[in-house]
Amino acid sequence: MYLKRIQVGFLQENCYLVGAEYAMFCAVIDPGDEFEKIDKILTDDCKTPSLILLTHAHPDHYGAVFELKQKYPEARICMHKDDIDLYADPTMRRLLGYGEMKIQPVDQKLEDGDVLGLGGGIQITARHTPGHTPGGVCFSTYGLLFTGDTLFRGSIGRTDYIGGNYDEIIKSVNDVIMGYPDEIIVYPGHGPSSSIQIERSSNPFVIKQ
Repeated sequence: MYLKRIQVGFLQENCYLVGAEYAMFCAVIDPGDEFEKIDKILTDDCKTPSLILLTHAHPDHYGAVFELKQKYPEARICMHKDDIDLYADPTMRRLLGYGEMKIQPVDQKLEDGDVLGLGGGIQITARHTPGHTPGGVCFSTYGLLFTGDTLFRGSIGRTDYIGGNYDEIIKSVNDVIMGYPDEIIVYPGHGPSSSIQIERSSNPFVIKQ
């Protein structure tokens, strides 16, 4: 499995490159900033993005999408349908200090359970996990779970931004994410990686069974 984590932007957001080890194509998950930094790794590793996957519509997670799509026009931008309005609204961009920003239209509006093919035998499944935003999603593939800002190591995402809902994020964490096996590795939108086992045993927002 090919997996690279790239910390980008002043909020130190985690962008991930994912794909089959020896395949040309990969997915770029949450290219939040610093296009040149992301693209250098793609070029050095001889990878071409075919999917641009967005866990949610906050600008620190999509800030490099415009340039990425310009260079790789065949890459499909995918976001949950419930975050499309938030993505188009400049309010969050101003709130987080991004100011004016060019955005690309979304190519595929995701729904819960959508499966995306990458080539090289890799499939990525989108699971709807609202709460941080209405259309937050997690992406799972082959023992890896990319949780965006829904679940962090030892914590969860904020719910006081536009469209946030505390009850929904608690439900997403406990009903969806904790449904994965203990051995699944968790890759969040900020901070270090974790596992379902670690979060099940120590995250204060996980309801103990």
